[in-house]
This record gives sequence, structure tokens and C-alpha cells, in this order.
Amino acid sequence: MRKNFLYIVGGVLAVVAFAISVFILSTTPDAHIVPTPFRAIVGGVFGMMAALLVLVLGFIKSVQSSD
Repeated sequence: MRKNFLYIVGGVLAVVAFAISVFILSTTPDAHIVPTPFRAIVGGVFGMMAALLVLVLGFIKSVQSSD
């Protein structure tokens, strides 16, 4: 039960971080220009955090399943 709770909470956090990233990037005008607006950088960081969290959860699951 504790492992499932970890995956559920981690999955929800990843989805929320990704949704925040999509919202920020879609509402930032001129997010594609150089220099990149600070708001677009923050949105990209949220997206990278979501991707990293998914990779960490996958790593934890693969390590636990090999036991």
C-alpha cells in the first residue's frame, strides 16, 4: 500500500507540474523569441521537473521490482 501511495502522489505531482508548464508556456506571449521571457523559462523548468519526476518514479519502480 505504501508503494502505491508513492506512485499515486508522484504521478499527481508530475501531472500538475506538467499542466502548470503547459499553461504558463501557452499564455506567455513571444515565448519563442530570444531573449526568452522569464515567465517562459519558469514554465520550461516546471516541464523539466515533471519529466524528471516521471523518470525518478520509473527508476524506483524498476529497482523495487527487481527485489
